[in-house]
Amino acid sequence: LMLNAKKIVRLNKVLYNYNKMNLMSITRNLNEKSIIDERVMYMDLINYLKEKEVYKYYEKQIGWRILRNKQEWVLDKDTYDKFISLHPECHKYIWSCPLINFKLKVMMWTLTHHLSFISRFMLFLRFLRHGKKI
Repeated sequence: LMLNAKKIVRLNKVLYNYNKMNLMSITRNLNEKSIIDERVMYMDLINYLKEKEVYKYYEKQIGWRILRNKQEWVLDKDTYDKFISLHPECHKYIWSCPLINFKLKVMMWTLTHHLSFISRFMLFLRFLRHGKKI
């Protein structure tokens, strides 16, 4: 909306507050469908911003969100290929991403640098610690 606005105004007064707990809200009800929907939305947004020739201004922040969105894929060796193939341009932002923890950053980095045996070893240690696949 902001890219197409002719004028943007900032008000120093709160005009609307939404704080009602909605159990069906996307922020409270993350499931596989909402994760996929989010992923599709990011890819559409990237295409739109590239079309408007402003993607470079938002690339890092969108990259961070894509990394967070696909973080579950590094926790299963069967989905490593999915992690690598979805928007690989975001991989350069792994270390600067504030949305994922250090262990996931290490696993992501090793996958992107063809060191998947390290990620697999970390999964093995995780399995030993928790006694099950999580």
